[in-house]
Amino acid sequence: MGLRSALRSWQSRAVSERVLRRLDEVLVADVGHHWVVYTKPVLIALLGLAAFGGAAFAGTGSSVLSVLGLLLLAWSAYACLRESADRLILTNMRVLRIQGVFSRSVATMPIGKVLDTTVTRPPLGLLLGYGHFVFENAAQDQGMRELHFLPHPKQLDLTIQELVHRSSAGYGAAAGPQGS
Repeated sequence: MGLRSALRSWQSRAVSERVLRRLDEVLVADVGHHWVVYTKPVLIALLGLAAFGGAAFAGTGSSVLSVLGLLLLAWSAYACLRESADRLILTNMRVLRIQGVFSRSVATMPIGKVLDTTVTRPPLGLLLGYGHFVFENAAQDQGMRELHFLPHPKQLDLTIQELVHRSSAGYGAAAGPQGS
């Protein structure tokens, strides 16, 4: 089992534990961040590898370069795990945001409480296919008000609008994509 499949299994378990199957809740979408959020950690990892590799050629100061390289690689790995663990979950009943690597934070809002969503697509987001979402509800103080760097913003916004409409109109479970 590779690192990627182990990470997927870990994420799937975290999501499936949250779905209320006894109440006929259905997973509609499990959305992670767009790949662009990994560019900074990857660039820093490359810098760490360069420092680590440079330690082999440096006589004095090689231990400092080795430690620096190791620290940069560790930070990059943690940053990638943190971004990967930040998920937006849509079901026919709720919107959830799951975050955290070493400890979990789960914010939940009934889909019927979503009053409005704002989707912002900066120029780079238009080019690369990501957007930023703002969820508005009556409370205005929730753990999922702003979500950044979500892929396929047009489709995601349509899915959210359909879920909100079905909820307010009293329809049953909405069908939709299982993940992105």
